[in-house]
Amino acid sequence: QVESRTLVGADYSNFNSRGANYYTSAPQIDFANPVFAGGPGPLSPFSSSNKDQVNGGIYLQQDLIFSDRVTASLGLRNDWLDLKDVDPTNSTAESGSYSELSKRIGLSYKLTDELATYVSYAESVAPPSAGSEPTYGKQYEAGIKYRPESMPALITASIYDLTLENI
Repeated sequence: QVESRTLVGADYSNFNSRGANYYTSAPQIDFANPVFAGGPGPLSPFSSSNKDQVNGGIYLQQDLIFSDRVTASLGLRNDWLDLKDVDPTNSTAESGSYSELSKRIGLSYKLTDELATYVSYAESVAPPSAGSEPTYGKQYEAGIKYRPESMPALITASIYDLTLENI
């Protein structure tokens, strides 16, 4: 007997930030005879930035459960990233638009009702700053999970290899 579960979803985020750094010289202080004359003079912007980041994603995951012991999971996710970074101080702007597909596959086996082993492979993509490529990840993982019936807990142990590119 095979049981099937499907998960479909979407997410959206819109992040805007405005920032400015100010800089000016401060009067020198003689450490042997300090005289504090107040703060620095008038400040002017040293740098500033206006960042806009819009992320959207859709995902699909299919789980197949065989004989209540073996679970195979397959997943796909597509992310859309629209980025813009404007520096009003220097009148410069950078932008980028990306569409990235990532995949996930996993397999678990219940040794008992409380103990299961698993292996998985997953890919990821993280939004970059404007003008650069996204950060990509790949992870291989194997482990064991223990869910005791005597208390509400999940105890796991795993080994994994995580590789990031474009960081």
